[in-house]
Amino acid sequence: MLSLAEVRLAIEPGMAGIAARNATEKDVERITAAYAQLEAADEDGEAWAKADLAFHASIVDACDNQFLTYIVRAIRKPLYSRRLINASLASMLDPQDVVEPYQSVRDEVLSRHRAVVEAIRQKDDEAAELATDRMLKRVTELMKKNTPDN
Repeated sequence: MLSLAEVRLAIEPGMAGIAARNATEKDVERITAAYAQLEAADEDGEAWAKADLAFHASIVDACDNQFLTYIVRAIRKPLYSRRLINASLASMLDPQDVVEPYQSVRDEVLSRHRAVVEAIRQKDDEAAELATDRMLKRVTELMKKNTPDN
């Protein structure tokens, strides 16, 4: 799982930056709708995993780059599996794992995703890259801290 996290860290911030530069209004609407699915998923791990996959897929689509689309499709199954694991991991996190200014794990995760949406909406490629990088590093940090093999 950590190897997949490294792959995501290597490519997803750049994809968010490309999406911020290339996204059409329709792309931004799709990304926003996918984010709304995350908000609606609540405590349902499978719904969360599907919504998160759709969220990140909408960002890849906004890149309008066939090679990035190919790469992400090639790792779609492990991405989905990881999201299922992350969803169950989130339910087991200690409240002390939540950092300021967030009120809960859910609040933190949604806020970090929302920052990506806003940066893309504003066509701010640097902010999109930074928000994605921070989000993925935080997920990786929590995964390392809360899995027995690490």
